[in-house]
Amino acid sequence: MLQLPVKEVGELLGYNVSIDDNRATLTKDNIKIEYNIGTKSVLVNNKEILTATASNNDNGVIYAEMNLAIKELGLSLNYDKNTGDIIIK
Repeated sequence: MLQLPVKEVGELLGYNVSIDDNRATLTKDNIKIEYNIGTKSVLVNNKEILTATASNNDNGVIYAEMNLAIKELGLSLNYDKNTGDIIIK
């Protein structure tokens, strides 16, 4: 699974992003997504969903599967293996 930097992608999608030692939280309108750093657990509006990979902290940058945050906005994420492009639409 593709992991992306939570803060950068979240902000580009219009989410307010806050990060502490154990959690990255994205909020926008009535959507709240909480990544429990170091685990596969993600809370979407307080409902737990397990992702294929655990989020991680790599030198202060939190990486996680962002498809849940993208899907909640009614968008989709596609990855072009040939070009390496990530397309969100």
